Formats: sequence, C-alpha cells, structure tokens
Amino acid sequence: MTRELHCLQYGDQEIRFEIVRRPRKTLEIAVEPDASVVIAAPEDATLEAIEAKLRKRAAWVTRQQRYFSQF
Repeated sequence: MTRELHCLQYGDQEIRFEIVRRPRKTLEIAVEPDASVVIAAPEDATLEAIEAKLRKRAAWVTRQQRYFSQF
C-alpha cells in the first residue's frame, strides 16, 4: 500500500487529496470528518485517471467539506 499527496484546482478552490494505492479494482473517494480527501485507487491507476474522476466528483467533495466544516 502506497500513499501519495496531490492537489487539484477546482474553480477558485484547491482540493488537496491523498491517494492510497491498494490491490483493488475500483476507485473510492472519501471525505473524512476533518475535511481531508482520501482516494483509494487500484495500484495500476494513472494519476490522470484519478484526477479525472475527482474532477467529476469535485462538486460533491466541496459540498461534503463545507458540511463537515460546520462542526
């Protein structure tokens, strides 16, 4: 299992995320209660594919981060 830190520009916001590579087939995006973003990705997934999936889900990610920032 390897871990990588990256960031993605979404509008005027920067989404910082951690990629955890595991022996799995699908990609999972999770927003933790501390508003951090963790992506569990297959070991052979490219950074471009991971960023493309995150761009598709960026609105949801920022919504979850705003929700968790209330507490």
